[in-house]
Amino acid sequence: MYKAILFSSDGEDYVTDYHGTDTIEEVEELLANQGSRWYFYPWDFVIKDRGFVKMHQRIVSVPMWPQELIELNNKSVFTVQKYLKENGNRIAGYL
Repeated sequence: MYKAILFSSDGEDYVTDYHGTDTIEEVEELLANQGSRWYFYPWDFVIKDRGFVKMHQRIVSVPMWPQELIELNNKSVFTVQKYLKENGNRIAGYL
């Protein structure tokens, strides 16, 4: 089971959605078709759905551009949040 974790542009906050989805690809498709549902949370990733988010959980997919974020695949939620806090507003210019 998988779900999406979506971070704010500055990396300070996150939300989760699409809980209990069977495959990574299903979550990616839901994210691709969500429209402006999570407008204020532009950075989306896929993690395993283990209930509450644990900061040591690993990102299992980075379904969105910019290319720079692909490097965050298999990093921990903590590392991704730290990276976005330091760089999120800069790379938000890609949107």
